[in-house]
Amino acid sequence: MERNVGMAMKFPVWKTTLDAFDYMWRERRALVRFGKVPLLAVILLSFAGHAIDVDPTKLSLNLGFLSLAQMIVYLPVTVTWYRIVVYGEEGAKNRPLFTLGRVEWRFLGWQVLCLIPFAGFMFIGIAISVVLGMFARDFGFDHAMGFVFAIAAVVWTVFWVLGMMLVVTRLSMVLVLVALDRPVSFKTAWKMTDGLGWRLVGATVVIALTGAVIGLLFKLVSFIIGTASAVATESSLRAVLPYFEMTGNGFSGLVTFIALATLFGFVYNMLRDARPELVAVA
Repeated sequence: MERNVGMAMKFPVWKTTLDAFDYMWRERRALVRFGKVPLLAVILLSFAGHAIDVDPTKLSLNLGFLSLAQMIVYLPVTVTWYRIVVYGEEGAKNRPLFTLGRVEWRFLGWQVLCLIPFAGFMFIGIAISVVLGMFARDFGFDHAMGFVFAIAAVVWTVFWVLGMMLVVTRLSMVLVLVALDRPVSFKTAWKMTDGLGWRLVGATVVIALTGAVIGLLFKLVSFIIGTASAVATESSLRAVLPYFEMTGNGFSGLVTFIALATLFGFVYNMLRDARPELVAVA
């Protein structure tokens, strides 16, 4: 099955990634239309978090609530975008600009379920890495066994990170099925991505890196605008810069998020053309 699917589908990582961003540009009007309300909500939530001193680098109850709220406000645009990618403009014909209905809450539920294997991999991976690191430190890095344990910790970290990405990426097809209001299961999602796993990981990494570059560009622009605003208003740069940075982070985050949704929508379309019998059972 895996070999047949891989042979039946042409899925060049770089070209598919470029096609995803090109598609977003061509459909920018729809993206702006359905993305403006969630984006504004995410930016305002970030402002609220900053106002109550929520540190995004430290786990806390407030950060958890803030992250959940951001996930919820992105639900409508994500569901709509999947439907646009798969069905074209007809997929969004009767969709409100912002709605939280049955499909959106079901989507959130499956998002949370997808985080379970991710959390499991994280816990196991970090635990083993810590143990190997402790052995390396106890023996000393100048000792042969210490060096062996240090190398083992590095190799294991690479192994579990790649494994975690592979599993989560392959299971992410359930989100496409939920958005299309199709029957959903992890087994179906796993079967649909047979032979495509590592290419999906590669495309996901490329999109994530592109999103990071876009984020850096927004950070630079935010610094320039923030500096100009601070000078114009005779305010402290430290006081105004975070708000411009949070706005830039909101834009880059939405672009990355939608690019990934476009990628998986493309995969669904490819499967529909190359293996219609596989998509038909979903």
